[in-house]
Amino acid sequence: MSEQINQELATLRQTVAELTQKNATRKARITDLEAQLAASQGAAQTAQASLHTMLVTQPMQTLAAAISPTPELFLSELSRIGYKVTSNDGKLTLTDADDKPVEGAEMTTDGLRKHLLSADAKHKNFVHLMTLSRASGGGALGQSQSNGLPPADRSDKPVRTQRPQFGLR
Repeated sequence: MSEQINQELATLRQTVAELTQKNATRKARITDLEAQLAASQGAAQTAQASLHTMLVTQPMQTLAAAISPTPELFLSELSRIGYKVTSNDGKLTLTDADDKPVEGAEMTTDGLRKHLLSADAKHKNFVHLMTLSRASGGGALGQSQSNGLPPADRSDKPVRTQRPQFGLR
């Protein structure tokens, strides 16, 4: 009977050693898979950030540069009041803080300008941040108009003023 117990103990020890080896192999495999997962997630995040840059950030920077002389300030003001720009099927969409599309805000220079110049109180700073007209005057009508008077009020004759008379005449 003692021989039978010794044989049973040897079999159990061998089984324990095999199971311990399998457990170590599985733990090593889990560690390798976790490392691969972390690398894959990092690559996916990098690809997603690159895609976001191409589809949202760059077009929005171009749009902001077309609307405002200070595009960085314009974009920071947009985010400060809770607007986000997302891309749906390759088309830019302006969303509010609840991720709902903003009604009437087309993502074109004219559409965005019109929406931000609306009477909404939170849009009041955009008047100062946007280029409303590219026409600056800048001599477009010629130098004869440099006095700033409208054409109807201007005369070609010099204006003579009455001089005060002192002394004898």
